[in-house]
Amino acid sequence: MRRTLPFIVLCTLTAALLSGCSLNHKEAAEQAPVSKSTITASSSKIEQQENAGSASSESDSQETGVVKVREESYFLNDQVGWKASYSAYGMFREDTVLYRTTDGGQTWTEIASSNKEDSTLPGGMKSGIVFTSESDGWMTTNAPWDGRVGLYTTHDGGSTWQEEAVTVPETLQSTQLYVYPPKFASADEGILIIRPVAASSLLYITDDGGAHWTPIIDEQQGSHNEISWALSDDGLYTIVMNHEKWILHTSGDGTWGQI
Repeated sequence: MRRTLPFIVLCTLTAALLSGCSLNHKEAAEQAPVSKSTITASSSKIEQQENAGSASSESDSQETGVVKVREESYFLNDQVGWKASYSAYGMFREDTVLYRTTDGGQTWTEIASSNKEDSTLPGGMKSGIVFTSESDGWMTTNAPWDGRVGLYTTHDGGSTWQEEAVTVPETLQSTQLYVYPPKFASADEGILIIRPVAASSLLYITDDGGAHWTPIIDEQQGSHNEISWALSDDGLYTIVMNHEKWILHTSGDGTWGQI
């Protein structure tokens, strides 16, 4: 009996110690802060999941369309200007919201939106906006249209738009034409550039503020009143008007640059 009692006491003490250690370890584990390595690993896993989701969305967007937003602005002077916000969905669908400012861009007022049922803004992919006065302006747009120049005009400052009738030469009437925003030497005289197709070149000249456009085909160099032009072999147009020189590269996005 004397030998058995110490043994029982020893076992009891040992069990109590082990139980206490286990409890302390559990409490310590619950109270311990998450280590940086654990956060990093968790973040890395989340990022991988998010990236996988993005890739899936991008893949799905080829069918449903992911919105790609871009903006452009045109200022008539240091106070009056317009800003167009474009949302592209693919397949030549691009929604447009047009804003106007009269305080140099500090505040903008929406004046037209293609999301409204009564909108007259053009469809297609827009290549630019231009204004010659607070009421008269032009917007160019492109889509797979044969023998059509996507030129639209406004006479109320951008609130409503109408397609401008532009005659296409017979030899190009079955060709898809890419139009760039017009450039005006004055309120009356302007030039409209079309991307050259194969060995052909096409541009238009107006003398009456855009009411009529005269086509000029396959003339890589020429002049008309205050406007002269030259087309290089790599598709660069150089335009001189009012003693100023402008360039437009027909492989680009249609942005005019002054040199």
